Amino acid sequence: MTAIPEIVMRWSLALLLPTLALAAPVPKAKEVELFYPTTVGTKRVLEMKRGDTTTETTETVDKVEEKDGVHTVAVNLNGGTTTFLASAKGLSRRAPQGNDPTPILRLDVKEGETWEYELKGPGNNTRKMTYTLGKREEVEVKAGKFQAVRVESETATNKTAQKATTWFAPGVGIVKMEYDAGGQKVSQELKEFTPGK
Repeated sequence: MTAIPEIVMRWSLALLLPTLALAAPVPKAKEVELFYPTTVGTKRVLEMKRGDTTTETTETVDKVEEKDGVHTVAVNLNGGTTTFLASAKGLSRRAPQGNDPTPILRLDVKEGETWEYELKGPGNNTRKMTYTLGKREEVEVKAGKFQAVRVESETATNKTAQKATTWFAPGVGIVKMEYDAGGQKVSQELKEFTPGK
């Protein structure tokens, strides 16, 4: 048997290594977290407690359109339609009246930073909303345990101010909210979550 000269082995190895490097798997890009469900048919049941009264609200994702990384999600809410805009930058909500979307969760700010939004209503009624991004923490509600981002907010009108704490979970939306309504504590939590198919 003839021995392969050392120089031939070195050249063969030198030619083979770049080919192996090209065949190495490319690392996957980090998947974007969207803080609202984007699959048609997804159902969210929310339970609200106000004093001694408990009510339920059902939200169903009816339609989803994606353009330039922004998912426009039309949600059937008690027979009316509410629209959410979910992207890598956060989550906004557009009221049925078609106002500009309200940025309820911003992911392009750091923990502890704030953002503001002003909503002009009929007459001289203006609402100024201030939001502060909190930390990610585990929240347990009737629908289960979720890793959620906490947001503290304050809504000021011409006459009143209301503070709220809201928790948002990726792919799920709001899982819990607590606020004070005229001296009465109100809480809302996700009771059921059924993903669409």
